[in-house]
Amino acid sequence: MAIMKNAHALFSDVKKGDFFFEVKRKIFHIFLTAYPLYFIFLENWREISVYFSIILLCIWFLSEFLRLKFGIENTPTGLLTKAISRNYRINKSNSWREFKQPAWIIGNLIILILFNGPVLISGILVLSIGDSAAGLVGMFFKDKIFSGKTVQGFLAGVVASFLVVGFFTGDFRIALGSSVFGMAAEALSYKINDNYIIGLFSCIGAIFVSAI
Repeated sequence: MAIMKNAHALFSDVKKGDFFFEVKRKIFHIFLTAYPLYFIFLENWREISVYFSIILLCIWFLSEFLRLKFGIENTPTGLLTKAISRNYRINKSNSWREFKQPAWIIGNLIILILFNGPVLISGILVLSIGDSAAGLVGMFFKDKIFSGKTVQGFLAGVVASFLVVGFFTGDFRIALGSSVFGMAAEALSYKINDNYIIGLFSCIGAIFVSAI
């Protein structure tokens, strides 16, 4: 009986519908945030990704302008909002009037400009995979730390990031630094969309640990 009480105190009551909605969100997140890696087999993939990010930003701002100014619902950002926005799912009217931040595009653009090579790849992967793993695992636990994040989610993000970055870069110092720093940024982000900073701190952590 005591074990059941302890388990109830530790785990959240996650509804089936909420879980599948979150899985859908994370699938979108993985494929959207990893877009620079789609060009990785091209010689100038980093430069191409920078230009592609700028094009995406232009599309995003135009889409939001049309949605908010003229009430056009089926713009790219409108469709994305309907598909994966938590706030829209909870309160459609209030969420629909809010400007949607292109945080994942800007976050990628920052690291594409500042970094290159395996360090850059690590930042993209931690933003894509680590953040998704942290969110999925974290939703099952009650104990929150800063910004509503959980220790279990943080650890899941670190492990997932470390394995994926280590596999793709072959450098486990980069994997360690990027996963720990990136997930720390995700866990400690306060009043800022963590998609802006996860990739940046991942790259900084990769450089820092590699230099030790």
